[in-house]
Amino acid sequence: MAAKTMHSRWRATRDSLGETGDRPVETVCSARAPRAKVTADRSVTDTAAHVAAIASPYAPILRVGEHLDPAKPVTWPGGSQVPGFMP
Repeated sequence: MAAKTMHSRWRATRDSLGETGDRPVETVCSARAPRAKVTADRSVTDTAAHVAAIASPYAPILRVGEHLDPAKPVTWPGGSQVPGFMP
């Protein structure tokens, strides 16, 4: 039961990412002042670049994971594991 629940949550997460993944890009591209500070040290564009740099190692795993067996965990960068995904 736990594996089935985990698989359904993982699938829902992947579906949500597919539906909302472009929103941050749209937000940054529509910023009126992209050089405005949003933290003490970073602008809108600096923050977007930072997030992209952190997220980029995970993108190939998400794409490749579409055909993996959910019973066999995928090791992510840093050593954490998540279930694979099977449509």
